[in-house]
Amino acid sequence: MNDYERSISKTMYAFGFFLILTDLILLILSFANDMPFMRYVVYGKLTLNITNLFIIYKKHYLTAVFIMYIVIIAFMISAIICMGLEPGFHLYVISLLATLHYISYVNVKMTGKIIKAVPAEIFIVLCYALSCAYVRTSGALYPVSKLAGDLLFGFNSAIVIIIIVFYMHSLMDIVNDSEQKLSDMAMLDKLTGLYNRHYLLSLIDKISESDRKNCWVAILDIDNFKQVNDIYGHICGDIVLKEIADITKNVCSDCTVCRWGGEEFVILSKKISNKTVLLEKLRETVQDKTFYYDDKQLSVTVTIGAEEYTPGLSADLWISRADEKLYTGKKSGKNRIVA
Repeated sequence: MNDYERSISKTMYAFGFFLILTDLILLILSFANDMPFMRYVVYGKLTLNITNLFIIYKKHYLTAVFIMYIVIIAFMISAIICMGLEPGFHLYVISLLATLHYISYVNVKMTGKIIKAVPAEIFIVLCYALSCAYVRTSGALYPVSKLAGDLLFGFNSAIVIIIIVFYMHSLMDIVNDSEQKLSDMAMLDKLTGLYNRHYLLSLIDKISESDRKNCWVAILDIDNFKQVNDIYGHICGDIVLKEIADITKNVCSDCTVCRWGGEEFVILSKKISNKTVLLEKLRETVQDKTFYYDDKQLSVTVTIGAEEYTPGLSADLWISRADEKLYTGKKSGKNRIVA
């Protein structure tokens, strides 16, 4: 069970037990006010809600939600007919309508299937309208004292508010989580899991001029990477890219590492003193690494160009200077650092 399903499961259990608690309160009320019909309705509601916990346990969440809705709608109709509108049972229609689209959205996330909320909304409104019309024309089955009516109205109002607030918080959690994932997708390279070019440039822009004086950037390029793809195939090339990304991230753990594009990676450090030692360690680690693909093994090397920050440089020009040093390293034999 993933985190999303675990959250849904906890929500369903919480709401299931909440409905059982309300059943017990309403059962006590039906005994106290001598409402036999209402009492039998609550018996049935309590039985279904307890059974529904087993359905939730079996992870049939959509079935459980359907049963909850039917139970609440049936109870709303029965309660309105039994006690009229003064106790506020008709307010349940607000929470039912408010949560329908949330449930439809969650079902799409979990199963990929779309539930059409509009027919259900029409059915709920129709049930509400008919039960209210019955009470207006024929009156309620049981008289309710003003005190009991006021207490029930407060109780039902609180339930409706709690349900709406609960689902709104759940919906906001989903929205915030979705926005964070979209933001991560926009900032991360899918293949390597490293930050991408857009993230690095935006990060550099946020560093103040005074803080940049202790920074350096380096561009790492995999030597003869085209030959790796040509000889071993692009799947092997992807494996090499991912493993070099991991090596760079581990060796340069105090730096920001991003995939610049193709077989190039950019490293941003805010500690100017460790540049040469750190990059040499990185170069040697890659050089000593044996890469495996199927029954084949290969080795690769990298060339790195590094540039300390010079006041007044834009991010693009700063990285371009590191790129020029990388080009110098390529021309002079590869598998080296030019800083």
